Amino acid sequence: MIICQISVKVTMEDTFVNSLASQIIKTLTKTPTLIKDGLGCLIVLLQRQKPESLGKKPFPHLCDVPDLVAILRGISETYDISPLLRYLLPHLVGSVIGHVKGEETEGVDGQIYKKHLEAILTDISLKDNLDHLLASLLFEEYISYSSQEDIDSNKVSLLNEQFLPLIRLLESKYPRTLDVVLEERLKEITDQNKQELFHQFISLSTSGGKYQFLADSDTSLMLSLNHPLAPVRLLAVNHLKSIMKTSKESIDESFIKEAILTRLGDDNIDVVLSAINAFEIFKQHFSSEVTVSHLLNLFRRAELSKNREWYKVLEVAADVLIKEEVLSGNAELSNQVVVHLLPFMVIDSDDVESAEMKIAIYLSKSGICSLHPVLRGWKEVLENVIKSTKSGQLIGVANQKMVELLADNIKSGDPSSMLKMVEDLVSVGEKESFSLKQKVTFHVIMAVLISCCSSSKETHFPFAIRVFGLLQKKIKKLQSVIAAVDIPVEWHLELTLDRGLPVELWAHYIRQVNAAQRIAVEDSVLLVFALKNFIHSLKAPKSFPKGDVWWDPDRLDEDSRDYLCLLAGLFETVLRGADAVHFRVLMKLFIKVHLEDVFQLFKFFSVLWTYASSLSNPPRCSVRTVLQTQALYAGCAVLSSQKPQCRQRLASVSSPVVASLLLNLGSPVKEIRRAAIHCLQALSGVASQFQLVIDHVVPKAEEITSDATYIVQDLAALFEELQREKKLKSHQKLSETLKNLLCCVYSCPSYVAKDLMKVLQEVSSEVCAPPCRREGRDCSCVWDTFAGWRLCSRWKCS
Repeated sequence: MIICQISVKVTMEDTFVNSLASQIIKTLTKTPTLIKDGLGCLIVLLQRQKPESLGKKPFPHLCDVPDLVAILRGISETYDISPLLRYLLPHLVGSVIGHVKGEETEGVDGQIYKKHLEAILTDISLKDNLDHLLASLLFEEYISYSSQEDIDSNKVSLLNEQFLPLIRLLESKYPRTLDVVLEERLKEITDQNKQELFHQFISLSTSGGKYQFLADSDTSLMLSLNHPLAPVRLLAVNHLKSIMKTSKESIDESFIKEAILTRLGDDNIDVVLSAINAFEIFKQHFSSEVTVSHLLNLFRRAELSKNREWYKVLEVAADVLIKEEVLSGNAELSNQVVVHLLPFMVIDSDDVESAEMKIAIYLSKSGICSLHPVLRGWKEVLENVIKSTKSGQLIGVANQKMVELLADNIKSGDPSSMLKMVEDLVSVGEKESFSLKQKVTFHVIMAVLISCCSSSKETHFPFAIRVFGLLQKKIKKLQSVIAAVDIPVEWHLELTLDRGLPVELWAHYIRQVNAAQRIAVEDSVLLVFALKNFIHSLKAPKSFPKGDVWWDPDRLDEDSRDYLCLLAGLFETVLRGADAVHFRVLMKLFIKVHLEDVFQLFKFFSVLWTYASSLSNPPRCSVRTVLQTQALYAGCAVLSSQKPQCRQRLASVSSPVVASLLLNLGSPVKEIRRAAIHCLQALSGVASQFQLVIDHVVPKAEEITSDATYIVQDLAALFEELQREKKLKSHQKLSETLKNLLCCVYSCPSYVAKDLMKVLQEVSSEVCAPPCRREGRDCSCVWDTFAGWRLCSRWKCS
């Protein structure tokens, strides 16, 4: 205790420290019970005193302490024993060398020093850079002893025998330490003799081969692999392949793997080609995930149009990728390979001798088409297309055939696995496209996805919504271009037909992109055709209501809601570009395919006119004010073009039109009120159950447009006459009109009823008193209590 306190407070003379330490160590060997305390005292002493001050004299006695390393390990669990190890390690390494020289103390086992070093490496964690110190000591002592002139070869063999287990143990416990030390010392090796000694030392390690000096280079394998000159790196990779084939030199697996993967990313194509060949030799040492990740990265980097040598690289990479052991049983990796190789399988050239066509043909003949069901049959299809297609049509025919084949395989495949494949294709489609291959691939994928939305009988709506979201996103990005693009009149007929992208359009697109001309315009044209195909592809579910007066989103099943959402999205997308002729063609197509019946069309319009009143958002899509207003003006145009008989039916109680328009007259948005009154003007003078209301509000167009509350007051004033007017005929007409409105409140969706009641809120409940009967049935209309409304608890109307 006293010694510890003194050593902490003052720095002692070296001779005094030496004597003090010697006495402590001698006491340890004589009194075993004090060993732990004595070693603790020695550690504290060395914390403030220089380790060199102990000298060599106490060292042999310290080595004789029973269970020295075991006790030190126990102390190290609680305290830092680095000061004592910093003293021990140099002396232990030096004593191993002494044992090799034959300089042994009489009565001392020369192997004890090596055993202590092995025990320390095995049982004690070397902290405070002690692992680096030990590696440096082993290297320096080895080189120092081996460089002596006229050294006995037997002594060198004994030295190797002593150092080999120590170096291997150090490498296993501290993998990077020896590498760091060797890299530092490598810079100091200049003459031939030292290079040979360096080789002798590294031959004892498992990673010795990477520090071997290459025959045609003045640097080691490791440095050559990272050399700034490509020929030197190429030489290093070729040497690495030689090592892998012969296994003559000791070199650790992790170094080989790291070196190969690093050189796969080289910017010199010759080095990359050599590295991919090395990868093929060593492929069993890489996991499937690592193999797929790094080889697919080669495809991402490949520039076939700029350097045909990439073809050789991709050929080898494809051969490794499609090996059954890489992809077998791993659907996720198989999907990943397919979606990343697809850009190299689409056809973007008519020249079958071009590098792009050669790799597309090579991949079609490779095992990938048999390993993944989505590409099943592509080899035969492409062969047939190449043989039978005229010059100039290969691009269009081949890509259209690919779309058809992929779509058929996806629709006929296992639903769960194909759904994951589809998700991967969507993910690829969502990424930004820059190169020609990426752009062509996107349009192929878009066509495949649209084709997969529906079978011959039905649409898979969750998937269709996902695909339409992707299409809508791309169209919005090019909105200004897509609306202004001039699609030739001769293509307008093609925009109405239910078939894929015209063959000529594929070839034209690729020519323009290759020439870097009007790329955004060409993308826009293909997106217009994709939108056309989606309109054709979408099918109404069997459950969608056909005879109901209202389409009530709250009461629709999941598929019907999704269908309604897609109709709204399509209408908005097409309407946004309505200034362009081709979008007007698409609008006609949209209405013809999905809403050809005018009464169905106005049920759809009524949803758009009233959907802003809904708080539940059942179809999971939003109708913004702009869309609501546009839909009102579109409805007005359609109403104005109808024959009187049709308008009469649209203005009847069997149609949602009038109730929906009255609701909009109370909208807080002025333009919505203006558009709604225009619609009612188109129905003005039409004989119907609501003629009295329509003819009453139309002349007040200016007042209604200016004031959102005017309609409430105006309707209250209209029906107030029921209390005063006693003439039977006019009283009966007004009463019937009000009853029909109240029946609309009863039969319409709840969110429509809510806003319709707001419009009628000032109508006195007293005018609702006379019960009535119609068509032999009663119907109960309950006036709900909204914002202080008076309650008409039971209205007998029919």
